[in-house]
Amino acid sequence: MSRRKARFSIGVTWMCSFIIAAPLLKFRDLNVRRWMDYTESWCDDSWPVQRKHVYGSNMTIDYMPSRTIYFTFVSAVLYFLPMVAMSISYTIIIIKLCRKTTPGEQLNAGLVAQQKRKRKVDIQSELCN
Repeated sequence: MSRRKARFSIGVTWMCSFIIAAPLLKFRDLNVRRWMDYTESWCDDSWPVQRKHVYGSNMTIDYMPSRTIYFTFVSAVLYFLPMVAMSISYTIIIIKLCRKTTPGEQLNAGLVAQQKRKRKVDIQSELCN
């Protein structure tokens, strides 16, 4: 790989990382809680909430479809897609390795033919003596 292609690949990787992480910049909030002698700080999700009333009861359900879509996408792109690519790659490698013979390893047919020739030579040398 040339230096130019390497730099381009690194740039594309960083851009993809930024694009994947960008929604967290918008949907994360810093929360601060003050105790008597301690200040507690933490980050928490602040995804848009949609409320749905459950008919026939006095309940409402809060759900965050944009959060579900985001984490499904991130899981697919950062976990499942690489796992599938590695599985396919390793399967191809294993198949290729199983089909090849080890250097220096003799095939059965060649070994049998060699043993027959050796027997013939042994028999001929016995007959000639």
